[in-house]
Amino acid sequence: MTDKLRSTSNPKGAKRRASLKESKKRLSQMVQGLSIAAFVIDQNHVITHCNKAFENLTGFSADALVGTKNQWKTFYPVQRPILGDFIVDGASEERIAAYYAGKYRKSSLIKDAYEAEDFFPNLAGGGKWLFFTAA
Repeated sequence: MTDKLRSTSNPKGAKRRASLKESKKRLSQMVQGLSIAAFVIDQNHVITHCNKAFENLTGFSADALVGTKNQWKTFYPVQRPILGDFIVDGASEERIAAYYAGKYRKSSLIKDAYEAEDFFPNLAGGGKWLFFTAA
């Protein structure tokens, strides 16, 4: 009898998996639907999503980025953390300032988020000034 119970599927588990799959689909649709450049990294700093506007801004395809930790390549010539990496790590303001001194501030709209402005000479088209938020 115990073996039969173990072999039956768990309806709650199936519901959770379906819900998670639907959530991932919605996130993907939201990111892809943005007209501004956007990308998402997970708790392991792996790029999970980036949209067409981000591809156009950086010159990197989503296929080349998703599943990697190469977000730095889109902005910098050498490997270093980006503002989003600091958010994921819960980094101190001192650590953020070491990379973004005079270029960042706490977001007035989003709790625990930061905004920054900087020039990125390696972006597609010869470089661009960007104002960006990491949350």
